[in-house]
Amino acid sequence: MDGWPFWKRLYQKQINRDLDIWVTKGWVTQQNAEAIRRSLENEDGGSRLPLVLSLLGAALLGLAALSFVAANWAEMPKLLRLLILFASLGAAYGAAIWLYLKKHTGFAEAALLLATLLFGANIMLIAQMYHLASDYTGGLFAWSLGALALAWAAKSRAVLAGSFVLLFIWTGTASLDAGISPHWTYIPAWAAATLLGFRLQWTPSYHLSLLSFFGWLLMGLEGFDNYHWDSGNLLFFGLAIALTVWLKGRLGGELGLRMGRVAEAYGAIVTGILLFALQFDELDFTGEMSWRLTLLAFGAFNVALLFFCVMRRAFTMTGLAGFGALLALTVLPAIITSGETNYLDMTTGMGGVLYFAFAIWLIFLGTQSASRFLVNLGFTAFAAEAFYIYAETLGTLLDTAIFFALGGILLIAGSWALNRWRKKMLAETGKGEAQ
Repeated sequence: MDGWPFWKRLYQKQINRDLDIWVTKGWVTQQNAEAIRRSLENEDGGSRLPLVLSLLGAALLGLAALSFVAANWAEMPKLLRLLILFASLGAAYGAAIWLYLKKHTGFAEAALLLATLLFGANIMLIAQMYHLASDYTGGLFAWSLGALALAWAAKSRAVLAGSFVLLFIWTGTASLDAGISPHWTYIPAWAAATLLGFRLQWTPSYHLSLLSFFGWLLMGLEGFDNYHWDSGNLLFFGLAIALTVWLKGRLGGELGLRMGRVAEAYGAIVTGILLFALQFDELDFTGEMSWRLTLLAFGAFNVALLFFCVMRRAFTMTGLAGFGALLALTVLPAIITSGETNYLDMTTGMGGVLYFAFAIWLIFLGTQSASRFLVNLGFTAFAAEAFYIYAETLGTLLDTAIFFALGGILLIAGSWALNRWRKKMLAETGKGEAQ
């Protein structure tokens, strides 16, 4: 089983909860459920320490090779340089093949990771040797594509993780240093890496995929100035994307896809963050037609996703009402915003009410769908909004000492009340899982 023993225990708890639900719905027989539980208990996960140490060793060998070559580079003739570069790369590939044949998969992954590092070193050093154009972004692009091709060819998880990192460094360099923003050419390479992670059914790759995607989106926000989008335009554009990820994750989870739950979690978190940001200041909008059409297109797509979720019975009427309200909120500015006039004043008053409603809805959605994550996220959002409202109102009216004293009392009382409410909701969630 992939992952550390800690993750294995989490997986076992989750599969036990799922098995109870599947048995109740008749998807799995009780006998088969018990057989699955026994197989998980008897499975020897083994220690992952040798594998981790081998991966770290491969990284250190790669750095050592780079340091040695760099220290003696000027004194070496070109032919010797090329021989060292290609021989080291070939040796790493050869070691990986030999280790795969000997069934030492973990150590073969380490050899492939070393080959990936050496491949990048070869690109940079050969470009320097022959005085090629100093296109640092282009070199990173070639390195990233080579790593991604190797990951696909060898079905290597370690190289796939490295590919995500290299691709993100490449797009970051292109966006922040070269000024190519939004860096649209990143998306096809990111999609190829994500597809491989999906085919390998490797959960860490889902996290890498979503983190890198939202990171790319954040780095590309400045580039949307070229389309004359202002702060409000960008925030609601991000909200529409986050809601799309959330709904796709919800639908994927209902279809039994492991990535669905991960996508739902990230979509919910980013949606919560952006909704919270609505109340910081009055948003500025421009009436650009490109932004209106983009927002309406996302709205139509999300309506289709919501329809399929309803067909799959992915949530109750509470969930449907909440997602419907979020969909309406994302497309509302495209309809009521005219020119540079903003009809959405989401400062502390209205924005606070909206965010409290969102937090409470999350709690009930998590309770009804037996999702502890959504319940905890809802309570976190509720507590964050309560503290923000308190800091914005009482903090400006009272002296500092009184502010902190009253704040301490409210925090203690509020944490006690919230904890009791949370335990009650989690208890109901457990009952819902067993039913």
